[in-house]
Amino acid sequence: MSSPRTVIVISVAVIACVISLSFIPIFNNSSYVWDDIPNITENKHLKPVSVQSVSDYWKKPFPKLYVPLTYTAWSVIWQTVSCVVPQDPGYQIHARVLHMTNLLFHILNAILIFFIILKLIDNKFSACIGAILFGIHPIQVECVAYITEFRTLLACFFSFLSIHQYLVDHVKNLPEAGYNLRKRRHYSFSLVFFSLALLSKPVSAVVPLFLLIINHFFLHKDLRSNLTNLLPWIILTVPIIIITKCVQPSTSLEYIPPFWLRPFLVFDTATFYLIKLFYPDLLGIDYARTSEFVLSQWWGYLSWIISFGLLAILWFFRRKCPLYLACFLLFFTGFLPVSGIVPFIFQIFSTVADRYLFQSGVRFKRNGRE
Repeated sequence: MSSPRTVIVISVAVIACVISLSFIPIFNNSSYVWDDIPNITENKHLKPVSVQSVSDYWKKPFPKLYVPLTYTAWSVIWQTVSCVVPQDPGYQIHARVLHMTNLLFHILNAILIFFIILKLIDNKFSACIGAILFGIHPIQVECVAYITEFRTLLACFFSFLSIHQYLVDHVKNLPEAGYNLRKRRHYSFSLVFFSLALLSKPVSAVVPLFLLIINHFFLHKDLRSNLTNLLPWIILTVPIIIITKCVQPSTSLEYIPPFWLRPFLVFDTATFYLIKLFYPDLLGIDYARTSEFVLSQWWGYLSWIISFGLLAILWFFRRKCPLYLACFLLFFTGFLPVSGIVPFIFQIFSTVADRYLFQSGVRFKRNGRE
């Protein structure tokens, strides 16, 4: 009979192999699209890379986003490839390495999902299936195939590391085990990883909300201890939120929906993503679903019923099936900041994008059932 450690190693290998096979076209992808041009090929900070050029990313936002860790990672990768391959017409080899880096971090994220689920439900088979579904779902293609979305993959990598270390800290400091200050190093690691996630992409600001839900539904913490435990996470998010708001002011948008209409946008977004999760057809990089367009259509005032109705049903049965509600809240929280609840710069093009669902792609399983 296989030992638990052997089963875990096999599960991780299976997850990595299945995802790699699902993304075989990435291995020969040498393309740059859309924001890859200003961020990579026309980015003067990469030609050449220097200490000064890297430090500039940390001093101020570039171009309208403060993600210094992402640009630092790109700089290291770009310079490494440039040293190995000095002559690279069209930067095709650079592109292949960057695409492969995206795939690597996507696989690492799926593996982290496996360990997170394992911490929550202690079912290796369910954790493996959940991680594979997360890794191969078609809606994840944009984040993996679009070089610029390395920032999402990197942010999620550190976010998932933060969540995992937080869960390790909880397990090692259960009341019956006694409090051991030395074991709280995992709590410190969790905060460090969360800080790195915020420096990779502001979307990581939802991690405290993830932990709030996990604490309540899985770890059964009361509200007071829940908020007290997460206070450092909340404090860390404030500067990033302020910086992001300053460099991406809502005044840059031609249309800003009034507050009373934004709930329609939020639940329309949730409905859109629910449909894409269960019927991932006609996926694209730009859905042209601007807030003005959605609110100008009759269905924009009806589509919310599906997601809101599902939430209402899960809330009604929360005592019998609390984990179903928890899963929906985790799904919902992942894209909440970019759902239309507050104005954000990409609303010029659309209120929805596949990459916004990356952090919401986790669906925990219990006893082999969702």
